[in-house]
Amino acid sequence: MTVTSSDSTEPEVLKAMPRPAAIRRIVLYVVIGSVIAFSAKIVFLPWLKGYVSVNDRVEALYRFKIVMFGFGASLLPVVIYLALLAARIIKSRQFPPPGTQVLRDTPITRGKKALIRGWVIGLCAVWLLACAIFSAVIPYTLPDKSGARPNGVVE
Repeated sequence: MTVTSSDSTEPEVLKAMPRPAAIRRIVLYVVIGSVIAFSAKIVFLPWLKGYVSVNDRVEALYRFKIVMFGFGASLLPVVIYLALLAARIIKSRQFPPPGTQVLRDTPITRGKKALIRGWVIGLCAVWLLACAIFSAVIPYTLPDKSGARPNGVVE
């Protein structure tokens, strides 16, 4: 819901969602984050350490490649979200974009300032995509054999 004032000196404001709904949403996000963090610490990280910890160097490198590919793939949902958000901001020339729900009353920015925010968010998406690709590619720069260079040449 947008509020427009008759006085041109006051900015347009995007009204916040009702307080009880905002509190429920925050509590839900905290609970989900806590469950994910707890599960990672208790279940996933010990399993991952055991999975990567093998005596055979070639097998360990193979498993490291799989883990790094998974890490890169886990960044892709964030990349997609940021790219879509940036596209909505740039298309509407408004920040926050139309239809966004906010937790507190937020002044609406339009024009050049909104475009700059949209492009910065888009650049963050591109940077995260590069990090995801790099994390999947970097294991392939490591030597497969002891004393070998990444291109396979043995010294």
